[in-house]
Amino acid sequence: SLAWGTKTVEQGGGNLGFSNQEYLLMLMIAVCVFAAFIVISCVNADKFGRKRVIIISSCCLIAFALLFPFLLLAFPHRKQDGSLITESGQRNFATNLLFLCIGFALMGTAFGPIGAFLPELFDANVRYSGSGIGYNLAAIVGAAFVPTIATWLSHHWGVHSVGLYLGVMALCCLIAVLSCKETKNVDFTK
Repeated sequence: SLAWGTKTVEQGGGNLGFSNQEYLLMLMIAVCVFAAFIVISCVNADKFGRKRVIIISSCCLIAFALLFPFLLLAFPHRKQDGSLITESGQRNFATNLLFLCIGFALMGTAFGPIGAFLPELFDANVRYSGSGIGYNLAAIVGAAFVPTIATWLSHHWGVHSVGLYLGVMALCCLIAVLSCKETKNVDFTK
């Protein structure tokens, strides 16, 4: 995301024209939104069920992924010579911040309930090992390579390919969660 917002197309970015400081400020605001939605989704997971909240967030992430290129398109504007520009090479703090906040809110909603849901899928005698292996695999497969993959995709096939990648990952999450049982009302003292 930082590369997309601060680098030129030739450097693998989106030519949005932000400085590192400006874009990092937007990312820090979006990270605060992420943290808030982790808490909100945890409360909702306790109220409505972990599985339901994760399914809803996965579906919303798939919709967000499909809308990805449209959300990033700059509003058409005119150059000084009067010609119309419609590509995403516009420096617009508000629209980029809104895009980041929506994305981070959806990711926080997906991330929050996993902390309860994943360990609850395992019996008490293997809970620590099972959830530990699950978290570590998720960190490697779902997070460690993502910045490199997203930068490569956006540089070679445009930012819409990053949205498609996000959609595929959200679909994988949705399928995995649909194959699990709800754990909200399970008595773990037995």
